[in-house]
Amino acid sequence: MRNAENLVIQELNKLNDEIFRLYYSGYHNEAVREANSLLSLAREKLGQQHPSLRIFHDNLKYIKAKPMVSWRSNRLKAPLIEKRDKINNIKRDLYFAEVSGAAIVEAKDITDTPNNKKLATAIFSLVLIAQVIMVTFYFQFKDNYLKQYQEYSPPDTPAAEESQQEKTAIIKELSDSTILKVPLVLQYPELPRGCEVTSLAMLLQYAGVDVDKMTLAREVKKDPTAYQIRNGKVYFGNPYNGFVGDMYTMKNPGLGVYYGPILELAEAYMGDRIVNLTGGSFDDIYYFLNQEIPVWIITNARYRKLTNEYFQTWQTPTGPVKITYRMHSVLITGYDENYIYFNDPLVNNQNRKVNKEDFEEAWIQMGRQAITYLPEGKALHMILP
Repeated sequence: MRNAENLVIQELNKLNDEIFRLYYSGYHNEAVREANSLLSLAREKLGQQHPSLRIFHDNLKYIKAKPMVSWRSNRLKAPLIEKRDKINNIKRDLYFAEVSGAAIVEAKDITDTPNNKKLATAIFSLVLIAQVIMVTFYFQFKDNYLKQYQEYSPPDTPAAEESQQEKTAIIKELSDSTILKVPLVLQYPELPRGCEVTSLAMLLQYAGVDVDKMTLAREVKKDPTAYQIRNGKVYFGNPYNGFVGDMYTMKNPGLGVYYGPILELAEAYMGDRIVNLTGGSFDDIYYFLNQEIPVWIITNARYRKLTNEYFQTWQTPTGPVKITYRMHSVLITGYDENYIYFNDPLVNNQNRKVNKEDFEEAWIQMGRQAITYLPEGKALHMILP
């Protein structure tokens, strides 16, 4: 029975991780709803007194307390559907994991008595039939669910056409190239692992905010989980939740932080002018650069797609997370036909350049994480089509 419980906890943690991705992508209402559902599901599967419930309860409280304003329009409805579909897949796996685990344990106890073999066979048959029914129902439901969104299209009305024409006139046409002169800030020697806050410092300073990298390093949210190795597995913090490890020296274990805590920190200085581009298209980045606004991102230090050997999975308090020690953060400052230009906090070379295709593939592999801000007096619909 213990193996079945561990399997359930593992699936619950996977679901929790996906909910946080949903939350940090700006889908606040959906994330709150799924976090409530997760807590109810955990109580049902594990009982009212299980220690894991505290984690899921605290995460729900955190998500409720700080809404993420979703700027996404119908053009990004597909990524939301994909996130929901992934969550539903985990829920389905979670259901079958518990049913299968419990059935195996119960059947084993029964078959220890030779006279009850027929009963054991009947139980296994019932479980198999139930699984077939549930899988069939799930895929029928999923197809109908997706079909609703795929077949929907807003009615064509004169007002809608006029609005679209007005919006097209507002958006500045993409130029063939643009390169910004953003002052370079280096993370060394003070912050050997501080590329994320250093790149954020460049973004905020360019926007006119008087703040330095050391202040941001103190203020960014931290995950205090200690580094451990048990049974060949690494147990450490989750970069989605806060900075992991030691930012100030390479002598101690550490990694970095993903966009969620950086987004919160940026909002503390610029409020609703901060825009979360995470999960979107690289084209969104071009449109902001075209407005002379740089973009903070997470990539890797090779600036091209990495092979699987560079990745490993950590066990964290909020579930497993896939990481690479090659992760890096830079500030994108421009583009042309062949290259992406950026300020690298590790290199004393303003507007370093890398092949566009390689750079974009690396960004996609690291989860499409990107943050920027709105210029004074402009709304998002004036920048993105």
